[in-house]
Amino acid sequence: MSEDSGDVDLESLREQTETGNRLQEDAANANTEDADAFKQTLIAALAERQEAGSQRTVSFWDGELAGLLDALESDPDRLRAVGVELQEALGRDPDPEAIDRSEVVQLATRLGFQEADPDLVESWREAVGDAAKQL
Repeated sequence: MSEDSGDVDLESLREQTETGNRLQEDAANANTEDADAFKQTLIAALAERQEAGSQRTVSFWDGELAGLLDALESDPDRLRAVGVELQEALGRDPDPEAIDRSEVVQLATRLGFQEADPDLVESWREAVGDAAKQL
């Protein structure tokens, strides 16, 4: 056995016996299981909303944000500009005609989730697709 092949074998052995590897694998498996469980929860929630005809409106209390939206609504050009920027940030083709107060809130919320947790958004998209297939 040459020194070169011994070095390779020794390095390979070191990589296999590092303490973090098994723990990292276990964590990755747990994350996958958690993601699958969450995706199933998403599918169930989407199906429940669809089947029961549950309210599809999302509302929350935020006087400052409401004021900002009121001001944007009073300036349609700026509202459209903000909406187009949000559409572009989400990788959508700009459609200024589709922009209204509700659309701006939807786009901003989606962008916020995308920025905060891209994996969540990916699970959500997959769940929406899976829920549509089940109907």
